[in-house]
Amino acid sequence: MNFTINETEVLRFIYGECSSAESKAIAEELKKNLALQIYYDRMMETKLELDAIEFEPSEMTVNEVLDFSASHHDSLEHH
Repeated sequence: MNFTINETEVLRFIYGECSSAESKAIAEELKKNLALQIYYDRMMETKLELDAIEFEPSEMTVNEVLDFSASHHDSLEHH
């Protein structure tokens, strides 16, 4: 396989977006390239932190959605 392994390719690797041949080539390059290893480690840590974040809408947002839904539900029943 003959392609340039850069930070974009490492991100694709982290997110499982590479073919098996690409993944193999990237894994081999990570063994040899200290700069990419550092980038990989930093991005994996960032991904783990992002994956751990739980997103919740505010109570006000939930109430606005429920109010909107209720007001449109009534109008739909009359059609």
